[in-house]
Amino acid sequence: MRISAHTTIATTFVTACLLCSSVVSAKKPDKPGGGNGGGDTASYSIIPFTPPAMNSVASGVADLNEMTQAVGWAEDSSGIVQGIHFDYTTGVYTTLAGSAESINDFNQIAGSVGTMGSFWQNAQAIPDLLLPLPPTDSLSDVRAWALDLNNDGLVIGASEEVFRDSNGQVLGTITTAAVWRVTIDGDGVTSVQGPVALPPLPGHANSFAGSGCLSESISGVALVTGKSWGQREAVTWTISVNQFDELTIGAPLSLASPTSEGTGINSLGDVCGRRNERPFLAVSGQPLQTLSTPRNTQDGYALDVNDVGQVVGDLDVRKSRQAPRWYAYLWIGGERVDLTNQIASDSGWSRLERADTINNSGVIGGQGQHDVANRGFIMIPN
Repeated sequence: MRISAHTTIATTFVTACLLCSSVVSAKKPDKPGGGNGGGDTASYSIIPFTPPAMNSVASGVADLNEMTQAVGWAEDSSGIVQGIHFDYTTGVYTTLAGSAESINDFNQIAGSVGTMGSFWQNAQAIPDLLLPLPPTDSLSDVRAWALDLNNDGLVIGASEEVFRDSNGQVLGTITTAAVWRVTIDGDGVTSVQGPVALPPLPGHANSFAGSGCLSESISGVALVTGKSWGQREAVTWTISVNQFDELTIGAPLSLASPTSEGTGINSLGDVCGRRNERPFLAVSGQPLQTLSTPRNTQDGYALDVNDVGQVVGDLDVRKSRQAPRWYAYLWIGGERVDLTNQIASDSGWSRLERADTINNSGVIGGQGQHDVANRGFIMIPN
């Protein structure tokens, strides 16, 4: 049963957030978290992702589209986590009966309900379930997650099979990246094709493709990035629909050496990710390049790349591994920008920790520390 709730925030609040700062170019800080703040010359306005009806204690933004909608999650004081849809121009939040991982430009949503992947035609709709790959053993348990979708109704995610013995003891687990295709007829009735496996590299047992890892379709072909393991290795796949209206999957192509993974891809085939604990960008047709990081960087991820080549992610910048300290970053033309220093100093945010998603207009979604709580944010360039 689908449960939803609607809460409207005064439009004047959102308007004030959008107009709170003047327009300047992004500034490159001297060091991460320097506390400079943007002051009156902030490069971004920032909106907390805070559903008021939930009395939430934590939240995060998972994805945003090219319109004015975002999806993410919120946790209430009892520890219950729910998927959230948010329109940041109207200020309307909608609670979903499951997790919300991705949203396309038609306001359709991909996520999960229970052990099944799910697709919502809109935030008010009853979700359609996306089944896991069939089990290979009669004693296995299977489940699925839907993690990304594009404007052509392609949905990618993961299918997991847990192997058990006759006593129910777990023997092992295999994860396989998967794709579904959702179509909607003129009467609004959905049809689901799939799942179809995105196979691992030869000799590997597992594959995975997550949020931000599916491109828009160009001439009927979409690109996917993720990882294949045995040894973890960044890979790409192609997905196309053939003349018989069937999904066709290209063989996985290795993108980088072991200890790497692809975590974001754009419509041009540029891939971002992580290799040897450092963020990378692989522009289509060019060698993979490690992105710039500050001194004392211990770890880092490039999590998403838009069609103009802007990359977002996070870096663990500290003097020792005993106390992780993550900062949200943006890379433009290879130059890094600490996002904490791009907002007003009196905004209530002490540190932006993670930038998960960026659209083609440069709007960024992620998570940080706001009024002593972990909060999702939406950053809008001024």
